[in-house]
Amino acid sequence: MQWQPKLRRLFADGFGFGLGHTRRALARLLHLHGPLAGTDVARGVLLAWRAAALDPLGPDGVYAVERLLERELARATVQATARFATDATSATLPFAGRFPRPPPTDRLRN
Repeated sequence: MQWQPKLRRLFADGFGFGLGHTRRALARLLHLHGPLAGTDVARGVLLAWRAAALDPLGPDGVYAVERLLERELARATVQATARFATDATSATLPFAGRFPRPPPTDRLRN
């Protein structure tokens, strides 16, 4: 992503090599931390970046990058949420005792 101050826009509307890195970084972040925590981490980094980038880019440049990152974060969150929804491993622990539990008696059966 490259800010063009004279045109007051991102070069190629933000598409290119930098966007590919951003997408991979967001995907990895959401893979490691899950959709909710990963989104919080990404937004926290964005807030810290905003403070550092305001002078060199100006408000328009910061806003353009924020819009792009919010769009990509929403896209990555949808993909990560779908992946987490299909990963339905059982939370029930397997039998770990010495002997299996006996079946219920006839009095307890329906």
